[in-house]
Amino acid sequence: MSVATKERDSRDKAFAQGFATNEANLPTGSAKYKGRAALSVGEGVKDGVKNVRVGDASFNVDYFQ
Repeated sequence: MSVATKERDSRDKAFAQGFATNEANLPTGSAKYKGRAALSVGEGVKDGVKNVRVGDASFNVDYFQ
């Protein structure tokens, strides 16, 4: 297995774990963001900001605008 394949598999696993965690941690009343949860990786909402990853591009989403 190449290094690139190992990195991709690790990233995919982190993505799946982050997705499950984010779904569990979405605050009440944020249903409009649930569609966006599929793009996110991380430990849920921290200080109202979530790190979102789309491919290799990362950006933050403020949930409390």
